[in-house]
Amino acid sequence: MLFERIQELAEKWAPHREGMLKAIEATHGTHNEDDVLAMILAGSLRLTVSEKSAIVTEVCTYPRMKALNAFLCSGKLADIIAHEPTLIALAKEHGCTRVTFGGIPKWEAAMCQKPNGPGWEVGGVFLYKDI
Repeated sequence: MLFERIQELAEKWAPHREGMLKAIEATHGTHNEDDVLAMILAGSLRLTVSEKSAIVTEVCTYPRMKALNAFLCSGKLADIIAHEPTLIALAKEHGCTRVTFGGIPKWEAAMCQKPNGPGWEVGGVFLYKDI
């Protein structure tokens, strides 16, 4: 059973590996590919794929809400946005009342400032400093 799950994950991951490695690099050292794949197999992360894009999600539990966070994204923004109905359904399935995700800076204009855009709001800026 585990072998089949590993094989299925490898088949889903392979077409998107290059983009996912770039997304993992953008975590600035919090995860590597082995971490992400192990967490998907363990069920703490979930991989959603289409022909042109892939998203790794996690459920974040906060004191006042749960949110589905699109933790890693690979593909063109339009293809990633096409996953929105799936992400909303997954979020509701897990009792989440919010969907969040991080991306590259130019995504803000496409998702938040465009007239009649997808309706996302800027929630802040992610900064870090290694100490």
